Amino acid sequence: MAQPPKFDGSASFNAADGDTETFEDLKIMFERVQARARDIRTLSFHVDLVFLSTLQDYILSLHGAADNLINIEIHVSSSGGQSHHLPHIRLPVELFPSLRSLTLDGVYIHESSAGVIRQLHALKLWNCPARSGAVHPNNFMPILRNAVSLHTLHFNRFLFAVAFSDDDIVQRPLQLPRLTNLICEDAIHSIRQFFQEVDIGPHVHATIIAQLPRAYEPDPTAMYGPVCMVLPRTSDDVMGFDDIERMYSEPQLDPNEEPVEYGPVGWIFPSDRDSPTLLKAIKYVTLSRNSNGEMELVGTSDGPGELKCIVSARSSDSPLLKYHLMSSALCTISAHLAIQRETHLQTLHITAELDFIRPTTWRLLFHATPHLTDLRLHDTGRFIPLSVGALIVFNELSSPIAAPRLQRVTLHGSMVSVRLIEAIHATLASRRHVTPTGQPVGILESLGLDLLAIDAASANVEAIPEYSALVKWVKGSGTKLTMQVALVSDV
Repeated sequence: MAQPPKFDGSASFNAADGDTETFEDLKIMFERVQARARDIRTLSFHVDLVFLSTLQDYILSLHGAADNLINIEIHVSSSGGQSHHLPHIRLPVELFPSLRSLTLDGVYIHESSAGVIRQLHALKLWNCPARSGAVHPNNFMPILRNAVSLHTLHFNRFLFAVAFSDDDIVQRPLQLPRLTNLICEDAIHSIRQFFQEVDIGPHVHATIIAQLPRAYEPDPTAMYGPVCMVLPRTSDDVMGFDDIERMYSEPQLDPNEEPVEYGPVGWIFPSDRDSPTLLKAIKYVTLSRNSNGEMELVGTSDGPGELKCIVSARSSDSPLLKYHLMSSALCTISAHLAIQRETHLQTLHITAELDFIRPTTWRLLFHATPHLTDLRLHDTGRFIPLSVGALIVFNELSSPIAAPRLQRVTLHGSMVSVRLIEAIHATLASRRHVTPTGQPVGILESLGLDLLAIDAASANVEAIPEYSALVKWVKGSGTKLTMQVALVSDV
């Protein structure tokens, strides 16, 4: 039985599946809406697909009763199973002159409703019921092209149904000049394709929740990031990025299967010169795995823009896949920065098991970040004395041309060792480089170390000669060193 409308500025209709009284209930509701037209600002419908045509007829019969309507929500379900076609709803602008917010769940807007789209401030497209590729870009891009007043855009399991073509050459990405808030919860490949078609601007708060293909599994040989198999191995050639796009390729088990052109997070920072303006404005990046095991990236700028990307993890995901996501994210950040030289990344915060990030990945990242000033590392690795993740980081920072503007480094959670202390000392000394003009390059202003030890003897760093040598050298170097060591058992 339908719920009676609430006259608090809204009217809602919720039809149960198979309710034989739905048609009469819907008619009664619209009669009440017309009687209280001046009071209603929101209309909300939850109907089965079989009642959609009836709902459409009643909407078209409003005739002046919807002049003050601001928000419409239409949620369509299908008790008969998944639909193989995409149902549409028509909303003529002459009937809804004040409409500013539209939510379509399980239904799409008809192309004749372009006038309504132009005046919308918020558009939410959720749960396309049709098969993947059911919406042609020619029926989708004009909708966005007309959304000239849009402030909020929200996709939830909709973009996967848009038949984007990788062969289409985008001469100029579509721009949404007033957009301030973007939410995408969709298939990972579809999201990247959307970003190739649309430039969301530099001031958007974007939340991206990407879903991996069900059958996705990384190549075990690419555990530390596919870029490691692409780049030349010699340090002299490390800046040759001609083949960088190949890092998005994944091997296919079935030779007849459509190739996967992008790695799991390659879409986050598209490595081409037409990537969204927001990506070029980002100066601060935090990369980590959240409590659900999902890869999470947050990028912010000096302005209001923010990009939050989450690659959803499944409970069945292997540790191999989770390591691969993290390393692939670092590789794609590097690829983007290497090509987008106008992107001035200043702060990078990485929370990861550092043992699973290869030296080549760090080398690529540091060479691609000439404006980096702050590096913050949180090592979440296993508590084993042989951990070498942090050691590799400092070895790769030993050249002053690696992140030459780097001023501050913090390291938390790694295991203390004589080798690590020696590597830190060597790195600090090697970065005291002076150019022929007398300009110092690469000198660190501060180094903060919050390390762990397996036992009390290892925690007593004051008794280690290498630590004493480091402290003595730092006193005359101008670098501020803070270091504390805690027992693993106390953590």
